[in-house]
Amino acid sequence: VTDAPFVVDLRSLGRRPGSMIESHRTVRTPIRIGSEMIAIEPDTEVDLDLRMESVSEGVLVTGTASGETAGQCSK
Repeated sequence: VTDAPFVVDLRSLGRRPGSMIESHRTVRTPIRIGSEMIAIEPDTEVDLDLRMESVSEGVLVTGTASGETAGQCSK
């Protein structure tokens, strides 16, 4: 297990296609996420709502990540 906030432990998922687990958690981002104009700043809480599904090619992850953003006008 790692301390990286965006790493998800998939050991409980299994390898059979169709197996699925969900993860709902809040993490703090260690770095700035975004572009020069708008981003989620470091040490901001990010809500993760993820669905991991085993498929024949590997693991399909779908979901949302949301957090407070800070930005500036580009005018």
